[in-house]
Amino acid sequence: MTFPRFRAKTSSMNSAAMIEAIKLASTARGMTAPNPIVGAVVVNEKGEIIGRGFHPKAGEPHAEVFAIRDAKKKQNDLRGCTLFVTLEPCNHFGRTPPCLDLVLSEGFKKVKVGSLDPNPLMQGKSIQKLKDAGVDVEIGVEGLNAEKLIRGYKSVMLNARPYVSLKCATSLDGKIATRTGESQWITEAPARQLAHIERAEHDAIMVGVGTVIADDPQLNVRLNSAHAGLKKIILDSRLRTPPTSKLFSTMGPVIIYCDSQYSGERKVNLEKTGAIVVPVDSGDQTFHKDSLDLNTVLKDLAKRGVQELMVEGGARVLGAFVREKLFDRLVYIIAPKILGSESRDVFEGLNIDKLKESVCLENISTRLVGTDIIIEGTRPCSPA
Repeated sequence: MTFPRFRAKTSSMNSAAMIEAIKLASTARGMTAPNPIVGAVVVNEKGEIIGRGFHPKAGEPHAEVFAIRDAKKKQNDLRGCTLFVTLEPCNHFGRTPPCLDLVLSEGFKKVKVGSLDPNPLMQGKSIQKLKDAGVDVEIGVEGLNAEKLIRGYKSVMLNARPYVSLKCATSLDGKIATRTGESQWITEAPARQLAHIERAEHDAIMVGVGTVIADDPQLNVRLNSAHAGLKKIILDSRLRTPPTSKLFSTMGPVIIYCDSQYSGERKVNLEKTGAIVVPVDSGDQTFHKDSLDLNTVLKDLAKRGVQELMVEGGARVLGAFVREKLFDRLVYIIAPKILGSESRDVFEGLNIDKLKESVCLENISTRLVGTDIIIEGTRPCSPA
C-alpha cells in the first residue's frame, strides 16, 4: 500500500494523525465482518506519519501490522515513535496473532487509541499491559469518530444483533408510492447515488418480498469502486420471491427468511438459485398475518457475520422495525413532491395515539443533496 506523505503540526498532531487512521479504516467499510474496521498510523518524533495501515478483511493482518510493516519498509527505527490506532490493539489469538505483542516488541514510546474494544476478551486489558510496560497511553483521541467506526461490531458484541439503519425516500407528505404503486423514482439522481454510498458502508441490505415483486431490484452497489457484494436479505414468510429475480444475478449471497411452517417446492426452487432459506418463527400477527420475528432474524444475521444492516423497505418492513424499536439510525430522504392522501405511507402499521408515545430521534443532521433533503438521526441508546 502506498500513501502520500503527511506532516502534522505538533499542536494538532493527535487529531490529525487519528483522523488519518480513521480515513484508512473507512476504506474497508462493509468488508471486514465479523471483525471491526480498524486503521493505524505510525508517527515519528518529528510529527511525520511514516507508516499507514488498515484491516482489509477477516483473516488478513490487523491495521497495526500493516502500519508497522509500512514504516519498516523505509528502514525506520520505531523506538520512540507513536502508534495511533482507532481501536485498542488485540491481546488474544484469533485467526491472527495478538497485535499487542508486536506493538510492545517494536518499542513504541506512546500509543494513542481512539476507542476501547467492547469484546469481553479485551475491554481495556491491552491498555493496562501497555501501561505496565511503560508505554504512555492515551485513550479517546477523536473518540466520537472512532466509536462510529465500530458501531456494528459493538452492537453485535453488546446486543447480539447488527447495527440497523433504515433508509427511506418519500414525498413531502411522507408517501413512498402513488396510489397505483408507482415509486420509481421519487428522488432525483444525486440522492439515489447517495443511497449507493450508504449501501457500500453496510454488510447487508434488507427488503420485504413485496419490494422484490413490485420493483425487481438488483440490491447491489452501483459505484465506480470495487465492492465484494452485499448480503441480500429478503423477508418472505410464504416464499413468494421469484427465482428469476434480478437480485440473484448480482454479486453477494441471498438469504431469505420465511415462516417456520412453510416448506415445499418453492423452497427447493429458491435453493437451486443458490439462496439460503432460513425458517423462523412468526412475529406479532396483530399488524400483519405474515409477520416474522425480527429479533430472531437479526440474531441470526449477527451469527452470519452481518454487523451493519441497511433496511430499505418497503412500508410494512420499515413500519415493523420502527414499531418494535429495532433500529439504530434513520436516513430519511424527502423529495419536493406531493403525492396525496391515498398514496402509500412510509411506516405501515405504526399507529400512535399520544405524542408522548412518539418514536423520537436524536443527533439530527440535515443537508440538501440536489433538490432532495436528507435528514439523519439516531434512536436513543443506539450503540453509536
